[in-house]
Amino acid sequence: MTPPPDGAYRNQNTAEGHDALLKLTTGYRNTALGFDALENNEAGMENTATGYSALHSNNEGYSNTATGSQALFLNGGRRL
Repeated sequence: MTPPPDGAYRNQNTAEGHDALLKLTTGYRNTALGFDALENNEAGMENTATGYSALHSNNEGYSNTATGSQALFLNGGRRL
């Protein structure tokens, strides 16, 4: 998803940072703060990523929380 202005994300998603939630399609209630945070998330839900590339590879995982630079970087699926 091309990042819209602050507050304009659909499905109760929040993103702040270059390419944060970039590929979001159907996911909901995600929070991404930081450069590339949750960048590849498409259908994941209720994830929180804070930091550079946190949860970067997550695509459809849910209920994950990653805090810190590259935290859970390779997590691509379900909750850990």
